[in-house]
Amino acid sequence: MDGVPYVETRRLNNQVQVILHDGVVSVVKRCCQRECCQGEKEMYRILRDANVSGVVPTREVVVDGKSGLLMPAWRGLSGYRGESDHLLLDKARSCAVSLAYVHLAGILHNNVKPGNILVDPNERPVLCDFDMATHSDATYEVCGTPLFRFDDDVTPSPRRDLRSLCLTFDWLSELWPSLCQRPTWSTLSQRPITKTIWAAYHQTIDEADANRSSRSHKRGRKRSRSERNTRGSSKRTRSGACY
Repeated sequence: MDGVPYVETRRLNNQVQVILHDGVVSVVKRCCQRECCQGEKEMYRILRDANVSGVVPTREVVVDGKSGLLMPAWRGLSGYRGESDHLLLDKARSCAVSLAYVHLAGILHNNVKPGNILVDPNERPVLCDFDMATHSDATYEVCGTPLFRFDDDVTPSPRRDLRSLCLTFDWLSELWPSLCQRPTWSTLSQRPITKTIWAAYHQTIDEADANRSSRSHKRGRKRSRSERNTRGSSKRTRSGACY
């Protein structure tokens, strides 16, 4: 981690401050020694090492002698509520692909909601706030945000993240009469935007599985050819010795 020269512009709360760094408005999310803070830094490291796209870029820094995560101060997806169906469909598809890559890296977000998705200067949505994230083999309960989680989605799972993403875009589409009238999954699953999310997510997973299988098959064929060549070379050597 390195110290960051900056000009503080605004402190949002004890954990988050807005700073001017290298002429760019950025956010520093302070990290303490609590397990959730250390866990969030670990999740971002894993995603960076796996080159996962669709996740907010972060850097571990020290500001005023305290560690934190430096990230761009981009607009939140909540500001797109009520936008055109076409625009929201594009963003929903992009988020679904990003979520699939996060899951392929072995990470579950566990708190997908409008406030945890930012939009970069190129209008591409990116996932952020991995403070509740877990590894994909986690079996303990994680609360998340009840409004964007179905009651039976308590244990971390890809399905839970995906259904939370569907709820997020249903809310952005202004299809809820009120916050107290959230749709059931049977209703939500029939919405066009939900079907778009579901299809984009599973297509990404299927393509990744196919690519992995193809690479594995090619490695197997190379290994097989190498073994045949080795056996042939060994036979020729032994035959030569007999001659």
